[in-house]
Amino acid sequence: MLQNTGLKAAAVVAVSLLGSLVHAPAASADPALFESESKSESPTRPHIELIASEPAEGDTLTSELELIRLTFSGSIEEALSEIRLAGPMGLDLSLEARADPTMDRALLADVPPLTPGAYRVAWRTVSVDGHAVSGSFVFFVPVQASSAESETRTSHDDEADADRAGAVEGAETDPDAASRFEPPPAETDVLGIGVPPSLALSRGAAVATLLALGGLLAIIVWVAPGESRRASRLAYLLALLLPVLLIGHLFFWLRSVSPGDALDLETIPVLLGTRAGGLELLRLGLAVAALATLAFGRHLGSAAFLALLATLVSGATGHALSTEPAISVPAKAAHLAATQYWLGGLLYLIVEAKDSPEYRTAAQRISRIAVFAVITIAGTGIIQTLAALPAVTSVFTTTYGRLILAKAAGLVVLGLLGFRNQFSLLPALEEEMGAGRLRRSVMWEMLVMALIFVLAALLAYVPPT
Repeated sequence: MLQNTGLKAAAVVAVSLLGSLVHAPAASADPALFESESKSESPTRPHIELIASEPAEGDTLTSELELIRLTFSGSIEEALSEIRLAGPMGLDLSLEARADPTMDRALLADVPPLTPGAYRVAWRTVSVDGHAVSGSFVFFVPVQASSAESETRTSHDDEADADRAGAVEGAETDPDAASRFEPPPAETDVLGIGVPPSLALSRGAAVATLLALGGLLAIIVWVAPGESRRASRLAYLLALLLPVLLIGHLFFWLRSVSPGDALDLETIPVLLGTRAGGLELLRLGLAVAALATLAFGRHLGSAAFLALLATLVSGATGHALSTEPAISVPAKAAHLAATQYWLGGLLYLIVEAKDSPEYRTAAQRISRIAVFAVITIAGTGIIQTLAALPAVTSVFTTTYGRLILAKAAGLVVLGLLGFRNQFSLLPALEEEMGAGRLRRSVMWEMLVMALIFVLAALLAYVPPT
């Protein structure tokens, strides 16, 4: 009774938290500061981009600048946003960035009075899906405009200047601030795709282990009759491994979104307080709860339910949170849940392979589940692709689309292997060594599925456009 009550409470808390979370330069300027081209995003931080700015890139001001305004292509985390202004005579100010009260995709920063010259605005922010992006642009303050203003400025204008200067008086002048706006340390591209391997691979490994654990537990509890000792031992091993992999992924994620890739005790709570950070913590908490349920209560059904909740939380991470979440989040959750059952079934067929009536019954049930899983995975995959890509033709013209096609090809291969198992190997289970032949075929399915997981990990860090 206490176990059931605690499990219900955990489910209510998890669902409640998930709902709340889903949601040409002047002579006075330093030429070296403006040599590089303006950029709106880094290749390793691709999920949102700067779509408009005031002043715009290359603008020459005709009036005094009071505010810098940056508008992005998606929602951003105000607490993790920074704006830096660099200019003549070594000026390097970290301005106080604040959210635009009229929209959740824009940042504002007060600007002190500017002298003639060239200025660079460097910015860094994090999107709601937990991906950091940085960039910069240049604008100019002409000598003529500044001189004219200084000759006609009234005392009221002087007071306004003083107010604005006071607003940024607390902004620190930091010669080393540029480092926090630079891309992370160079990492080798994966298959020629500009993604951080440590982040992508840690994410893929953690999600694959979560799906394997939840799926295997579900098969043991609700599908396979009789004892499943080997499968149960594997489930315990996966339950021990999962929190370790999730903590590893959390560390790499914290490092990737932390300013300058430097973690400290003050930064970590801010990062974890974001929507993406909250989802990572919730998923980790559910994984730890599943492990505790297995270790202390040995209640496989409760652990399977907790693993399923963690899988549903995963549906609200990545692209799904920033591209039509009302459609993408449920579609991704269903996509992962179907994959979970399919993967769990494959693992069961491998580790429990034996010539027995119980195994034959389980294999037939798992085969039927696989049919529905394939249909669900294909359907939800199409929905997510249409929600993420700007046009259907982008499937052929973008890296994201080509990765989707590669995943689809893998799904076709899995379907063909499953068709062979269904109509050739399952009927042969009555024969001696029939279980061994099915096991070898399923291992080929597992290999193809592992390659698909690698593609999925890369997709999480490739822009849809």
